[in-house]
Amino acid sequence: MTTGELYRKSVRELESVSDSPSLDAELIFEFVTSLDRTGLFLHEKDELDPDKEEKIKNLIARRKTGEPLSYITGTRGFWKSVFHTPKGVLIPQPDTETLVESAVSKALETENRESFKILDLCSGTGCVGISCALELCGSFKNLSLTLSDISKTAFKAMKENASLILKDKPVSVNCILSDLFDGFEGQKFDMITANPPYIESAVVGTLPAEVQAEPLLALDGGKDGLDLIRRIADLSPLYLRDGGYLLMETGYDQGPRTEALLQHSGFEEVEIIRDLGLRDRVVCGKKLPRQA
Repeated sequence: MTTGELYRKSVRELESVSDSPSLDAELIFEFVTSLDRTGLFLHEKDELDPDKEEKIKNLIARRKTGEPLSYITGTRGFWKSVFHTPKGVLIPQPDTETLVESAVSKALETENRESFKILDLCSGTGCVGISCALELCGSFKNLSLTLSDISKTAFKAMKENASLILKDKPVSVNCILSDLFDGFEGQKFDMITANPPYIESAVVGTLPAEVQAEPLLALDGGKDGLDLIRRIADLSPLYLRDGGYLLMETGYDQGPRTEALLQHSGFEEVEIIRDLGLRDRVVCGKKLPRQA
């Protein structure tokens, strides 16, 4: 079978399970053959190596079951990098880039560029913290990034991603296996970012099969979806320096409730930031010095 014949057959097979069957097929072909879209066009009449043909067919069959493409290829593009995404970690999503953009913007408002310490909670692949560090490493003399997650799979993935993506960058990186702030007693950060689980427990079972393939630990936010958001909002002031920021991703309908939680915890200048689809996506607050 030629490259073009198998590609077109693969697209047809994926139409029932994917919103982007052509793109999924392209990425699977590139993963196996190293041919990008242009390469597929140039070599569409070439006979495929039998081993590669068999491997492509097997991967297409996995995708047809609803298995996420990022687990099949083991990678996911996010911000300006490609992240290792093994099965068992939350797959980075484009909407989460709003969290990165907002965090970088707030960090650059800091007048003191001597040092800046970031704590990224619920890190997963590390995509948020690592992307922030990439953008900020040239703006601070001493930049420190701590990635933290309760999942051993996520811990391994974020450690690998940090070592590959931040290699040779002027960033001090520390990866921690921790339940939120456990083990951080006495430490203070200039910024805390988090993309915690925020889907209501009753809703998780109604999600598409592709989403349900991701770890429940990274999806289920409790009865109202705010269990971890509530804990982070409550505890963050203990771990932020005066003037420090907390930024969290939330569900599209959780902005006002999360805003109220931050205000209740003493944060000021609290704001809800929308994503490109104009949905509430990030809630940000600033810890100001308490008045005497």
